[in-house]
Amino acid sequence: MIERMTEIIDSNILLTLNQLHNVIRRRLTAELKILIPMYTHVYLEIDNNLELPVLVIQDNNIIPHYNRFKFIIPPEYPFKPPIVKLDSNNYINLLKFNNREELEMLKQLTNKDCLCCNSCLNREQWGPSVTINFIINEIKENLNIVKHIKNIFSNNNQIVNDDEKNLTKQV
Repeated sequence: MIERMTEIIDSNILLTLNQLHNVIRRRLTAELKILIPMYTHVYLEIDNNLELPVLVIQDNNIIPHYNRFKFIIPPEYPFKPPIVKLDSNNYINLLKFNNREELEMLKQLTNKDCLCCNSCLNREQWGPSVTINFIINEIKENLNIVKHIKNIFSNNNQIVNDDEKNLTKQV
Protein backbone atom coordinates (compact mmCIF):
# COMPACT_ATOMS: atom_id res chain seq x y z
CA MET A 1 0.00 0.00 0.00
CA ILE A 2 2.73 2.49 0.97
CA GLU A 3 4.71 1.56 -2.15
CA ARG A 4 1.73 2.32 -4.41
CA MET A 5 1.09 5.62 -2.57
CA THR A 6 4.65 6.81 -3.11
CA GLU A 7 4.20 6.41 -6.84
CA ILE A 8 1.58 9.18 -6.66
CA ILE A 9 2.43 11.11 -3.50
CA ASP A 10 5.94 12.46 -2.91
CA SER A 11 7.89 11.87 0.30
CA ASN A 12 7.34 15.38 1.72
CA ILE A 13 3.58 14.93 1.49
CA LEU A 14 3.86 11.47 3.05
CA LEU A 15 5.82 12.91 5.98
CA THR A 16 3.18 15.59 6.49
CA LEU A 17 0.36 13.05 6.23
CA ASN A 18 2.00 10.94 8.93
CA GLN A 19 1.67 13.86 11.36
CA LEU A 20 -2.11 13.98 10.98
CA HIS A 21 -4.95 12.30 12.81
CA ASN A 22 -5.90 8.98 11.20
CA VAL A 23 -9.30 10.16 9.84
CA ILE A 24 -7.80 13.26 8.22
CA ARG A 25 -4.81 11.30 6.91
CA ARG A 26 -7.02 8.71 5.18
CA ARG A 27 -9.29 11.35 3.69
CA LEU A 28 -6.47 13.58 2.43
CA THR A 29 -4.60 10.59 1.00
CA ALA A 30 -7.67 9.68 -1.06
CA GLU A 31 -8.10 13.32 -2.14
CA LEU A 32 -4.42 13.69 -3.08
CA LYS A 33 -4.54 10.61 -5.31
CA ILE A 34 -7.20 12.40 -7.35
CA LEU A 35 -5.73 15.93 -7.24
CA ILE A 36 -2.03 15.27 -7.94
CA PRO A 37 -2.55 14.03 -11.53
CA MET A 38 -4.98 16.89 -12.27
CA TYR A 39 -2.96 19.96 -11.24
CA THR A 40 0.53 21.29 -11.84
CA HIS A 41 1.61 21.62 -8.20
CA VAL A 42 -0.10 20.00 -5.22
CA TYR A 43 1.47 19.92 -1.82
CA LEU A 44 0.57 19.56 1.81
CA GLU A 45 2.19 21.50 4.61
CA ILE A 46 1.61 22.27 8.26
CA ASP A 47 0.96 25.93 8.97
CA ASN A 48 3.20 26.67 11.95
CA ASN A 49 1.07 29.57 13.18
CA LEU A 50 -2.24 27.71 13.00
CA GLU A 51 -0.76 24.25 13.57
CA LEU A 52 -3.14 22.96 10.93
CA PRO A 53 -2.55 21.11 7.67
CA VAL A 54 -2.83 23.22 4.53
CA LEU A 55 -3.40 21.68 1.13
CA VAL A 56 -1.99 23.96 -1.57
CA ILE A 57 -2.79 23.69 -5.26
CA GLN A 58 -0.95 25.91 -7.70
CA ASP A 59 -2.04 25.86 -11.30
CA ASN A 60 -2.42 28.71 -13.77
CA ASN A 61 -5.16 26.91 -15.66
CA ILE A 62 -7.84 26.54 -12.97
CA ILE A 63 -9.26 30.06 -12.88
CA PRO A 64 -7.95 33.24 -14.51
CA HIS A 65 -6.58 35.74 -11.96
CA TYR A 66 -6.10 33.10 -9.25
CA ASN A 67 -3.42 30.45 -9.43
CA ARG A 68 -2.88 29.45 -5.80
CA PHE A 69 -5.59 27.67 -3.81
CA LYS A 70 -5.09 27.04 -0.10
CA PHE A 71 -7.35 24.70 1.81
CA ILE A 72 -6.81 25.12 5.55
CA ILE A 73 -7.92 21.82 7.05
CA PRO A 74 -9.59 22.02 10.48
CA PRO A 75 -9.10 19.26 13.08
CA GLU A 76 -12.73 18.18 12.53
CA TYR A 77 -12.27 17.62 8.76
CA PRO A 78 -14.08 16.06 6.88
CA PHE A 79 -16.98 16.82 9.23
CA LYS A 80 -16.22 20.54 9.14
CA PRO A 81 -15.32 22.42 5.92
CA PRO A 82 -11.85 23.78 5.17
CA ILE A 83 -11.18 27.50 4.93
CA VAL A 84 -10.40 28.29 1.31
CA LYS A 85 -8.13 31.07 0.11
CA LEU A 86 -7.49 32.02 -3.50
CA ASP A 87 -4.10 33.65 -3.57
CA SER A 88 -4.51 35.72 -0.39
CA ASN A 89 -8.29 36.27 -0.70
CA ASN A 90 -10.85 34.44 1.36
CA TYR A 91 -13.04 32.61 -1.16
CA ILE A 92 -16.30 33.38 0.64
CA ASN A 93 -15.53 37.12 0.56
CA LEU A 94 -15.16 36.93 -3.23
CA LEU A 95 -18.79 35.81 -3.47
CA LYS A 96 -20.27 38.93 -1.89
CA PHE A 97 -22.00 41.62 -3.93
CA ASN A 98 -21.92 45.35 -3.25
CA ASN A 99 -25.43 46.38 -4.09
CA ARG A 100 -29.05 45.33 -4.41
CA GLU A 101 -29.02 45.37 -8.23
CA GLU A 102 -26.25 42.77 -8.36
CA LEU A 103 -28.11 40.58 -5.87
CA GLU A 104 -31.28 40.88 -7.94
CA MET A 105 -29.33 39.85 -11.04
CA LEU A 106 -27.92 36.87 -9.12
CA LYS A 107 -31.47 35.82 -8.23
CA GLN A 108 -32.58 36.15 -11.87
CA LEU A 109 -29.65 34.15 -13.22
CA THR A 110 -29.33 31.42 -10.60
CA ASN A 111 -32.48 31.53 -8.46
CA LYS A 112 -30.15 31.98 -5.45
CA ASP A 113 -30.36 34.84 -2.98
CA CYS A 114 -26.70 34.57 -2.00
CA LEU A 115 -23.70 32.59 -3.28
CA CYS A 116 -21.99 32.38 0.12
CA CYS A 117 -25.09 30.96 1.82
CA ASN A 118 -25.42 28.37 -0.95
CA SER A 119 -21.73 27.47 -1.02
CA CYS A 120 -20.79 23.93 -0.08
CA LEU A 121 -18.41 25.56 2.43
CA ASN A 122 -21.32 27.01 4.40
CA ARG A 123 -21.75 24.91 7.54
CA GLU A 124 -25.42 24.39 6.68
CA GLN A 125 -24.49 23.00 3.23
CA TRP A 126 -21.34 21.09 4.20
CA GLY A 127 -21.20 17.32 4.48
CA PRO A 128 -18.31 14.87 4.74
CA SER A 129 -18.93 13.67 1.18
CA VAL A 130 -17.88 17.08 -0.23
CA THR A 131 -14.41 16.72 -1.76
CA ILE A 132 -11.68 19.25 -2.52
CA ASN A 133 -12.29 18.66 -6.22
CA PHE A 134 -16.01 19.41 -5.73
CA ILE A 135 -15.02 22.66 -3.96
CA ILE A 136 -12.73 23.62 -6.85
CA ASN A 137 -15.55 23.02 -9.32
CA GLU A 138 -17.89 25.16 -7.20
CA ILE A 139 -15.26 27.92 -7.08
CA LYS A 140 -14.98 27.91 -10.88
CA GLU A 141 -18.75 28.07 -11.30
CA ASN A 142 -19.34 30.73 -8.64
CA LEU A 143 -16.51 33.00 -9.74
CA ASN A 144 -17.79 32.82 -13.32
CA ILE A 145 -21.22 33.93 -12.05
CA VAL A 146 -19.68 36.78 -10.05
CA LYS A 147 -17.56 37.86 -13.02
CA HIS A 148 -20.59 37.76 -15.33
CA ILE A 149 -22.70 39.90 -13.00
CA LYS A 150 -19.87 42.38 -12.34
CA ASN A 151 -19.31 42.66 -16.12
CA ILE A 152 -22.99 43.35 -16.73
CA PHE A 153 -22.94 46.20 -14.24
CA SER A 154 -19.59 47.60 -15.32
CA ASN A 155 -20.82 47.57 -18.95
CA ASN A 156 -24.09 49.23 -17.89
CA ASN A 157 -22.13 51.90 -16.03
CA GLN A 158 -19.92 52.40 -19.08
CA ILE A 159 -22.99 52.84 -21.30
CA VAL A 160 -24.48 55.35 -18.84
CA ASN A 161 -21.18 57.25 -18.67
CA ASP A 162 -20.87 57.26 -22.47
CA ASP A 163 -24.48 58.51 -22.80
CA GLU A 164 -23.76 61.28 -20.28
CA LYS A 165 -20.66 62.32 -22.23
CA ASN A 166 -22.62 62.38 -25.49
CA LEU A 167 -25.36 64.49 -23.91
CA THR A 168 -22.79 66.93 -22.56
CA LYS A 169 -21.20 67.26 -26.01
CA GLN A 170 -24.57 67.94 -27.62
CA VAL A 171 -25.42 70.76 -25.19
